[in-house]
Amino acid sequence: MWGSGLPNGTGGAGHVAIVLADQGGSLQILTQNPGATHIGSMSKAYLTGLLRPKNLTPPSNNPNGSIDEVASPRAGVVRIRGWALDCDDAGDSIQVHAYVGGQAGAPNTEGHLFVANGARPDVNSTIGVPGNQSFDATFAVSKSGNVPVCLCGVNVGGGINVLLGCRTVIHTHAAAKTR
Repeated sequence: MWGSGLPNGTGGAGHVAIVLADQGGSLQILTQNPGATHIGSMSKAYLTGLLRPKNLTPPSNNPNGSIDEVASPRAGVVRIRGWALDCDDAGDSIQVHAYVGGQAGAPNTEGHLFVANGARPDVNSTIGVPGNQSFDATFAVSKSGNVPVCLCGVNVGGGINVLLGCRTVIHTHAAAKTR
């Protein structure tokens, strides 16, 4: 379910679709908007929630995950929270790369590496995997203004690294917020 803020020209209405697969920053969905029923892809931006049967595992050997929060608790600092795992070895924690300033390879992008090794029982029970998959990382950055922060789950077996999504951190004089 996507919220009513979805900029899709529907006059404030949200969107509902059946989730077939998590593709990192987007979802593969069965939808009938626009046009006839079809399989498509839709960004996780404005996503308010999703339901997925407990007996489904992620559809590929690529990393899977979600960004819960990207914020700036004070000028020059970014905090990111969420979870990531790779079902090639779901019991092990994987590395996550944060790219501040754009996606990997973009000019003047800062890279930060951390491990998704915190407890996340909701992920374990929903996907049916053991181990620790959450991350909560805070690090200094040199960027200011409207700063894109992109997260990538690092693959541990067959498959590729996956973009988990991007958020923009807005640095203001009094406080920082995300958009």
